[in-house]
Amino acid sequence: MFTMSAHFRILCGLCAVLMCSGILVVDAFSQTITLSPDPLTLVTNTTGNMTATLSVAAPVGGTSLELQATGGVTVPSPVTVPAGETTITFPVTAGAVGESQIIASATGFLGDLATVLVVEPSVEISCDEASRNVAHAARAYTKAVNSVDRLCRNGGTGECITALSQTTAAINALNQAHEVMLEACQ
Repeated sequence: MFTMSAHFRILCGLCAVLMCSGILVVDAFSQTITLSPDPLTLVTNTTGNMTATLSVAAPVGGTSLELQATGGVTVPSPVTVPAGETTITFPVTAGAVGESQIIASATGFLGDLATVLVVEPSVEISCDEASRNVAHAARAYTKAVNSVDRLCRNGGTGECITALSQTTAAINALNQAHEVMLEACQ
């Protein structure tokens, strides 16, 4: 058995680990950082804002937060929550389309991770074009349903499952086309 006469505190990113007399005790940080919104959705090549909130007010001199971004976004780092405050808002700049993560950390705090979704700019379409897209999607759905009927009656299980998955994709496309039409035809 491993025995220690002194107490040692080892800080890792998420918790404090205390070793005493061979007993391991995990003591979660009571001070936390929360990032919001989560997720943040941005269009490519635009900038939006995210807020870091501390569970306790920053002391004299403020609390310095290290920010890290993965993927196609950039953030400033470090940022400082002013003394007596609990929040700081910082810019998030979007690059390439995709999903990215922002990680906030500070000494003595449990950090947080937030997702940033970067999307293409939306393209405005006319109500007539949106209606044509719904009609096309409806025809594709009808064709998929007819395939399910035929293949599930006459084909094997594998063919039936394939046809069902095509029907699911077709109904999803129809629903999406319908949503676009409702927006375009307002």
